[in-house]
Amino acid sequence: MNLDLSYDDYISGRQRDTYLSGESHGGLSMGLGPYLSVFFTRAPLFIVALTYIYYVSKGFMLEFSRPARIVSSYSFLVFLIAFAFMFDLGFNTYTLYYRTLSFAMIPAAVFLSQVKKTNRVPNLYNIVYWTTGFGVFYTLLYSVYAATV
Repeated sequence: MNLDLSYDDYISGRQRDTYLSGESHGGLSMGLGPYLSVFFTRAPLFIVALTYIYYVSKGFMLEFSRPARIVSSYSFLVFLIAFAFMFDLGFNTYTLYYRTLSFAMIPAAVFLSQVKKTNRVPNLYNIVYWTTGFGVFYTLLYSVYAATV
């Protein structure tokens, strides 16, 4: 990848190196704001993963249909892979972490819909729903704020 980008005349070497090292994280580094944005966008996925562990430990997964169990297990597996990338393993894996975690959102939505249908944890769906909505709204507002500063 470094070889391909070195021939590109449209970006500077510094921009290329910053992207490849993953140091920019979107270019928003102004205090507490980016950390809150990351928290509100990723907290629902952590809640869903903990709910999966709870459902498996209590045996509630047997109430799901077979395809829903497969997709739910797949969601948790993708989450575990993303969690492994969360720690730097001698090289910068932050980009792999947030992209893999974003990939887990779609199967996590299937799992969350099954959780809502079983109604074992009635308030969980509302917590995830409102946290996600607030996170999207906050990220949108913070992006507008960061663009104006």
